[in-house]
Amino acid sequence: MALFDVDGVIVEANSSWQVIHEALGVSDEADRGTRLFLEGVMDYLKWMEHDTGLWASRRRLHINELREMLSRVPIRGEARDVVRELHRRGIIVGLVSGGIDLLVSRVAREIGADVWVANRLSYDKKGYLVKGGMPLVPAERKDIVVRRILGEYGISGEEALFVGDSPWDIPAFLVVGLPVGFGGDPRIEPYIKRRIHGLDELIGVIEDYENCIL
Repeated sequence: MALFDVDGVIVEANSSWQVIHEALGVSDEADRGTRLFLEGVMDYLKWMEHDTGLWASRRRLHINELREMLSRVPIRGEARDVVRELHRRGIIVGLVSGGIDLLVSRVAREIGADVWVANRLSYDKKGYLVKGGMPLVPAERKDIVVRRILGEYGISGEEALFVGDSPWDIPAFLVVGLPVGFGGDPRIEPYIKRRIHGLDELIGVIEDYENCIL
């Protein structure tokens, strides 16, 4: 099984959250929430509440407006071909993202991923954003989600790979047989077996480790 982070890996934006922060002009206030989370002052749900509260305080935001903002985030051109080749080889493809479900669902649909999990925003009955959400992929615990997906498919960690680009992906790297780093972040170096700088390089990596994954 091949599992991928989305922000910064499958799509060119490093953070779907940041895309909306910038669109609404709340980046500085959002940075404060990030600091509080990293300092342990707030948990992940509180962090989501902080950020979505910032958005909602700017104006009423309908789900369609948020979807439109995220629709502009480009998917890497080679992603579809890589997924097609993985499927040809009989490999199941999944997305595990700490990003926003509105983006990840589009990405999964467009590239043909078999399964995806991302954080879900919340809305009122008319489709307007409300503060909070469902933290289905806590930033620091992707390993929980990876283990659950693997369990649902009856696949062991040793038979899976995970492609990620940042320290948020380290927990996921630790539970798969083939952890693959994307891009140049040196902080993930001790936790990966291979590093790629383009998704199309992944097929060669798989051929080198063909006994590690299904």
